[in-house]
Amino acid sequence: MKQAKSRLARVALAAVAALAVTVTAAVPAHAAEKPKTKVKITKIKSSKAKGTVSSKVRRCEKARKVKLYLIDEYTNIRVGKAKTKRSGKWKVKESLEPGRYYAKAKKKKIRVHGKKVTCKADESPAARLR
Repeated sequence: MKQAKSRLARVALAAVAALAVTVTAAVPAHAAEKPKTKVKITKIKSSKAKGTVSSKVRRCEKARKVKLYLIDEYTNIRVGKAKTKRSGKWKVKESLEPGRYYAKAKKKKIRVHGKKVTCKADESPAARLR
């Protein structure tokens, strides 16, 4: 009888351990870290600039604030700002002069499966408008 209880206890303990591993594996790895963000300028014309914000975590892409800067000789001048759509796409409709531009997205705090996650900030490579 004692062996049966001992065996039952071991089986129950193994089941609880397996469940704990399954629950831990169900939480995505990015929930505990800071997901990277990638900002790009995909198209730039004298009347507008378009781009994307991408990340492995979809919620890091939507409603991100993006600012567009003109690289000047002494300082960078903000020429426009936008908020990304659900797909991560953004558009700044401003009259742009020839020069080099870059886009910047600040970090953003979100919740994933009840855990606080901070999406990292990023700057795009410079794009030239001729």
